[in-house]
Amino acid sequence: MTAARRTLPLRYPPQRGEALDSWLEFLAARLHCRFDDLLRALSLPTQDAVLAKPMSSRWTVLTTGEEITSIAAVSGVAEDDVEAMTLQRFDGHAVVIHPGRRRVEPHLLWGRAGSRFCPMCLADSGGRWQLTWRLLVIRLHPTPGSSG
Repeated sequence: MTAARRTLPLRYPPQRGEALDSWLEFLAARLHCRFDDLLRALSLPTQDAVLAKPMSSRWTVLTTGEEITSIAAVSGVAEDDVEAMTLQRFDGHAVVIHPGRRRVEPHLLWGRAGSRFCPMCLADSGGRWQLTWRLLVIRLHPTPGSSG
């Protein structure tokens, strides 16, 4: 018999197109808890066991099936929506992801380190970071007044 997972006391859905790390940081702020405490509640590791470095932005690149299931169960967000907040769907098309390192290869396809963003779109989203801003080929401000 497996123990039931505790769910978050408040539910906040991600914004359309939001990156996973942005949503997790938003949740921690809304729940008035430390980021590490939220990660533990979601059963996510706070350190990369192989690289001995913090994990925060790596979930946005690649999230395991077990992690997606855990995030969905605890947060109430559908698994497909959790996975949509990662770069996984772009692997092999717009970016190349190193699965073991959860990193985008910056020299293949349109991989890049970091993000580009439109300050107006960031303000419109309430400071929530869009996943597509991490892609090299994204048009920064597609239409006035729209996030994306």
